[in-house]
Amino acid sequence: MNSNTFVIFGGTGDLTHRKLMPALYN
Repeated sequence: MNSNTFVIFGGTGDLTHRKLMPALYN
């Protein structure tokens, strides 16, 4: 995994977690 992939995956992963986590708990 190169840095670019990590940055892209990390950015989208963070947004996904922020949207999915509240949805899962609600």
